[in-house]
Amino acid sequence: MRKLCASMAALVLFGSGAIANKVVFSDLFVFRMDNSVYSLDTLQTYHSFLKDFKCFYPESIVVAAFSELLNIEKDYFDISHFKTETHNSHHQLVTQKFITVLKLNKYASLQGVSVSSSLPNAMKLSAKKNKCSLNGFSAKGFKKELADIVLLEVFLRSRFMPKTGQKLTSDQAKSVLKNISSLAESVRSQVDHELFDN
Repeated sequence: MRKLCASMAALVLFGSGAIANKVVFSDLFVFRMDNSVYSLDTLQTYHSFLKDFKCFYPESIVVAAFSELLNIEKDYFDISHFKTETHNSHHQLVTQKFITVLKLNKYASLQGVSVSSSLPNAMKLSAKKNKCSLNGFSAKGFKKELADIVLLEVFLRSRFMPKTGQKLTSDQAKSVLKNISSLAESVRSQVDHELFDN
């Protein structure tokens, strides 16, 4: 793991000449992994969609395994605060948890897992029924970040959940979460990432 120096401010100019509106969007790079760069805004989207996922799919094992990402202090997503608190232990733990989940998602995407074409509509109906946010859905299905969460859910269920479909006992649930944690740690060591030094 290396640290890189980078920050980003997206400037969008409207109008011409001396009359122009400048900064309408700004963001901060947090880390890079497998040729993809993850910004603070992207991580906030994953956080938001994971909360939505819990709302319309409360039995999610992704939610159970990475519940720490549901309760992140708002300051974490504030750019100015993030820059001054980069070395804060809580911020480091949150960032590392995001890295773990996204590495695991990358691993899952390489395992030939397929998501049923009927799943987006079924989950959207569940979201509407439970009055959950629909921000993670597009006209064609899932937006990318929600699609990543769903793919990881499908993969972890196919790998660790019993095929009977019966509700897990407390001991079984603990065993599943322990196995997910072990796999996540193994995958972390196989996929490189680079933190940006902000």
